[in-house]
Amino acid sequence: MDSITVARSMRGSLGMLAMAWLMAPSTREKAAEAGMGEGQGAYAVGRLGVLGNCPVDNVVAAAFFWDPAHMRSMVEEGRAAFDPIEGGRVYARICQEYGTEALADFEGNARLGELLERVVQNAAPHGVPTFVGWRDQELPEDVVKGVAVFPMIEWKTNGAEVETFFLGFELMTTETLLAG
Repeated sequence: MDSITVARSMRGSLGMLAMAWLMAPSTREKAAEAGMGEGQGAYAVGRLGVLGNCPVDNVVAAAFFWDPAHMRSMVEEGRAAFDPIEGGRVYARICQEYGTEALADFEGNARLGELLERVVQNAAPHGVPTFVGWRDQELPEDVVKGVAVFPMIEWKTNGAEVETFFLGFELMTTETLLAG
């Protein structure tokens, strides 16, 4: 099987792996336990906290598929409760813990972690600030923990490519979601 065929066969899998930990009840619970709050503000200051203490508009711009006004309120709520830099660190730790627990019995963890780490470490940073923020978090030495973190990082690269595509057609968030 050639590399293009392999990449196409995994297209949905990596995104779903990244999405699984974001949607897991344990993620929300651990964020709340860390003091990040219980609402969508915790999500904003955690997942997007990797952008640091930048202007709120930068975070809104990086969250392309969210309604800008709603994302702005999420970021403000999250920042009122928790520092975004620390929030990014907490979310990275939660992601690593999720990967260790949820994927413990997955045969091939180590190899998948090695391959994903190679992709993440060698990807170009152009136009993907959230990707860079996640890549700059303290990454696990144990590649098995990276099996959940690396798809999250890689997913942010794909998201930026999709955003650029839709902007090229002058489609904004609502049209993008309706387009499927």
